[in-house]
Amino acid sequence: MNTDTISISAEAAALIKLRCGEAAVTGGFFAGAVPQFAWANRTVFTDLHGNKKDLGPGFYFSWVTADTARLNNCVMVDVPEFGKAGLAPGGLFRDGTHSIDAVDGRLTLDGQVPAPFPSFE
Repeated sequence: MNTDTISISAEAAALIKLRCGEAAVTGGFFAGAVPQFAWANRTVFTDLHGNKKDLGPGFYFSWVTADTARLNNCVMVDVPEFGKAGLAPGGLFRDGTHSIDAVDGRLTLDGQVPAPFPSFE
């Protein structure tokens, strides 16, 4: 696996570093944890009242153990100014060339911009 086929912009790296350092996120941090960013092509959010919103594509963040990252078949990459992170699904990131950027405080993959966060007002 040649991780040179995955580029991470300076803006995306700064956002990853910021998000991984936020209090709500680090509260769940544990020794040996690896940040994992899982890509979904489409996500549907359903609230408690059954209202649904299509969120489109996006990354989802979680802290996992190194064993879980291997089990999830993550591709491990070096995020500039941060360190190692796992990208999932591994099959996606092992195939082709990919670019991760940041737009409006959200990570993007290959130019796919996530939908705005849902509002059910």
